[in-house]
Amino acid sequence: MKTRSSISGGTTRRNSSEPVTRPRAVVGERKATTPMSQANGLISLEAGGVLFEIRYRRSRGDEGLTFDVFAEDGAQRERLLRFDCFRDQPHFHLGRIKVENIDPSEIPDASRWVLEELKSGLASFIERAGYPAIAARLDQRSVAEALSRVENEISLLKEKSP
Repeated sequence: MKTRSSISGGTTRRNSSEPVTRPRAVVGERKATTPMSQANGLISLEAGGVLFEIRYRRSRGDEGLTFDVFAEDGAQRERLLRFDCFRDQPHFHLGRIKVENIDPSEIPDASRWVLEELKSGLASFIERAGYPAIAARLDQRSVAEALSRVENEISLLKEKSP
């Protein structure tokens, strides 16, 4: 059955009636699935042991796509990374403290760069943020496959925002 997705809100559906589930991380011996949700300008996706939330955001006079990466750290959900692909001052947050700028003269399309980095090197960012155990159990292939499936939705989110 062919899957059709929509950025306009709600859960991705087949034939407009049944939710589509996307693969989630294999943790230990347990394999689970979870729906990818797209509501109110937010794309939420679980893959490889982490949760991604992607949205268009405005902050302090700047704006652009934001990619948040969350995972369970002990008993708590923790934001490990945030990539702010802002028009004027793109940057990313490693954990709670460290912020690194993205130089627009070297990386003209921050959101494209972030997407490619998440697909190929997320574990190294997570480790740099101070979460080596989470980085070690990350399923990078699952992350790459899941993000590749939602690239069109991410592009639409970027285009539809002011």
